[in-house]
Amino acid sequence: MQSVEAHRLTGNKMNPTNHSQDCPICGSTASIIFGEPANRVDCPRCGQYQQGRPWSNVSDIRHRIVLSGWVREQNAVASVPVVAQSVVERTIALRPPRYRERAARALAVIARKHPGALTNPITYGQAVQDLELQACSYSASADDLRTLFKILESDRLIDDKQNIGFLLTAKGLLAAEDMAATGNASAQGFVAMSFDKSFNDAWTNGFDPAIRSAGFRPSGSMRKTTSVE
Repeated sequence: MQSVEAHRLTGNKMNPTNHSQDCPICGSTASIIFGEPANRVDCPRCGQYQQGRPWSNVSDIRHRIVLSGWVREQNAVASVPVVAQSVVERTIALRPPRYRERAARALAVIARKHPGALTNPITYGQAVQDLELQACSYSASADDLRTLFKILESDRLIDDKQNIGFLLTAKGLLAAEDMAATGNASAQGFVAMSFDKSFNDAWTNGFDPAIRSAGFRPSGSMRKTTSVE
């Protein structure tokens, strides 16, 4: 993990440079632009976030999985969150979704990234190594994803092809389409607010934790279409 000192701005502020370093959350090789007051991180697993200060290292594996999934949820509502010590500490208490919700999240990502999967098989080897798919489904490893695929197969949302790959079924495609339209993979809490980036902090540090503490998962679908006068 990188120290706070290692993430100081280097070079010309007017011409920020991408640096290939370990993601401060998950450890995957990420693109990092050093800056003040936060570093911009683009990670193949976690997605996009700003590493704020002060920073707390994420050493627990379960916490890394949850925080990666949390960042992906923020990105899904077009938010690039500032992840600083307060957010790191707050997300320690978050639990991963249940298996069925995780499987639904995996299905949604598969349908989005593989629009031809109704007729063109996806190999398991390809799917289980997809870091975005791992993060969005709160999976720690390829084996975790294989478990979710078994659930999807049991629900007839994917069709196994000789243990080599799978196709999306018509039922699976429709289920993914419904989730894309409603954001409904679990009990949701909706907030109508402006899509302006100036509201990102209110979402990340206000509405998001409040909705989660009430037992719901926040949905930003209305943030994309609804604004406050």
